[in-house]
Amino acid sequence: MFRCFVAGPEGGKKPYYFRTEAEALDFKKGFESELTTPAGTPNPEEALDKYLAAMKTRGLAESSITTTRHQLSPLVTTLSGMDKVSRSLVVQRLARLTSVASKINTLREVTRFLAFCVKQGWANRNPAVGITVDGRMPTGKPQLTRSEARVLIDYLQKDPSEAATFTLLLLMTGARKSEILHRRVRDVDVAASVDADGRMYGVIEIRRTKTRAGERVLRVYDPALSRLRQQVEGKTFDDYLFPGDQPGKPRGATWPIDHLRQQCIGAGVSVVPPHGLRGTAGSWAKEVGVIGAAISRDLGHNGQGVTNRHYVLPDAGAAARTVQIASSLAPTPTPSKPELVN
Repeated sequence: MFRCFVAGPEGGKKPYYFRTEAEALDFKKGFESELTTPAGTPNPEEALDKYLAAMKTRGLAESSITTTRHQLSPLVTTLSGMDKVSRSLVVQRLARLTSVASKINTLREVTRFLAFCVKQGWANRNPAVGITVDGRMPTGKPQLTRSEARVLIDYLQKDPSEAATFTLLLLMTGARKSEILHRRVRDVDVAASVDADGRMYGVIEIRRTKTRAGERVLRVYDPALSRLRQQVEGKTFDDYLFPGDQPGKPRGATWPIDHLRQQCIGAGVSVVPPHGLRGTAGSWAKEVGVIGAAISRDLGHNGQGVTNRHYVLPDAGAAARTVQIASSLAPTPTPSKPELVN
């Protein structure tokens, strides 16, 4: 633990605590250049607003900022001042959460928030440092097998509803449900483009998403392409692709979850959450021989680490490897000599 002392107007010294020497020196440098000079401590709600504003200036997506607000608000609303944050309050906040993943993610964000407050001079220390969560972060969510995915696609093609179109897009692109929910017609191009194999496709441009890596262009092939064309008919560029009941709003986040459950039951396949369809798309791509970097790019990940830990099944590449090995071991066919015919 490292400390910096700042002289007060009446001669007293106020300590600021940091985990590393580098953090302490960074604070000292910023303070001396008047970047972190305390100019009145805000109340906890104002401190949270300033933290979220700082996230926005770093280019983080609105969905990430909203999630952070949900994680921090229950703690912030219990505080009478930023100097009242204690280790026990942080532990109590985590105790209200049920899943290990929620506890780990919330603790990570609380630690960042309090570190920000210390750096700004609004708090003396970061009581979240050193707190641990029992259990391991779960890796991935339930996926459909390749045969189940085919059955579900068949089932969805027979269902003309918007909900079926939405699920079809998730399954065939591997997009996050929030990415499709927040797409407007201007983000979609259903004009027929042709790939190197002569197959027609349209595109969905994913912008302002969870991370910068998430900004990408996804190709949409049939059967999802024909349904996508139907979905944009009669809409203006400003309309949401899947408009909600309230004017100018998209469908709610629970809409695809509720319908996917019904669709899985109706098709007779395993019930999975929308995020499980991302894993299904990733594992399927790996099985047919798509390289890992391309899968990570299509899923909107910064690298293959996240893709392999949470989305692609460990043995998903076995089929592709088997085909490659079999091809290399197979005897090379000897071309037959042409026969002369009178």
